[in-house]
Amino acid sequence: MAMRAKGYGGWWTIPGLGRTLLVGWCLVAAASGQVEAATTLYVTDSFQVTMRQEADFSSPEVRLLDTGASLELIERGSKGWYRVRNETGAVGWVLKRFLSDTPPARQLLSAAEEAKSKAVAERDRLTRELGEARERIKGLEAEQKELLRIKEVSTKAVELEKSHRLMLERVRSLEVDVGRLGGENEELKRHADYQYLLSGAGVLLFGLLTGSVLARRRRSSSMGSLG
Repeated sequence: MAMRAKGYGGWWTIPGLGRTLLVGWCLVAAASGQVEAATTLYVTDSFQVTMRQEADFSSPEVRLLDTGASLELIERGSKGWYRVRNETGAVGWVLKRFLSDTPPARQLLSAAEEAKSKAVAERDRLTRELGEARERIKGLEAEQKELLRIKEVSTKAVELEKSHRLMLERVRSLEVDVGRLGGENEELKRHADYQYLLSGAGVLLFGLLTGSVLARRRRSSSMGSLG
C-alpha cells in the first residue's frame, strides 16, 4: 500500500500478487494447448527417437525411444510436436512424424509370427485330441459290440433255459403218463391172467362134465347089453 502512495499504484506492485497472477497465466496458457484423452502411439520402425524436455530440438534429451515403444499421448503441441508418456512414466516431447497410430511392421510381423505359432500349436493340440477322441470312439464301439454279443448270448441262454424248463416239465408229464400207463398195463395183465384162469377152469370143468356124461352113457350101454 505504501508503494501505491509513491505513485506506482499498479496491481503488480502488491507483494506476492504478481507471482500469483504470472503462475495463473502460465497455467491458462498450458491449458490452452490441445490436451488429449488417453491415446496410444508407437515409435516407427525407422530408428531410435529422442524424447526431449520441451518441443524444441535444442531442448535437453529425456531419453531415447526404441522402435515399437508404446507411448501415451498427453498433448498435441505446435509445429508437429507431441507430448507423450512412455511405459516407465517418463514424459517428454517427440515429433509427430516419428510416431504412428499402429505398431510398426516389424512388431506386427513378430506378433503375427507369434500368433501363427500359437495357432499351429493349438491346431496340433486339437489334432491330437481328435485322434485320441477317435480312438476312444473305436474303443466304445468295440465295447458296444461286445455288450450286444453278450446280450444276444444272454437272450439265447434265457431262451435255452426256458426251453430246458419246458422239456423238464414235458418229461415229468411223460413220466406221469408212463407210470399211469404202466399201472393200467399191470391191471390189464392181471385181468388177462384172471380171464385165462377162468377160461382154463371152464375148459377143465367142461372136460370133466363131458367125461362124466360119456362115462355114464358107457355104463348104461354095458348094462343094457348084459340084460
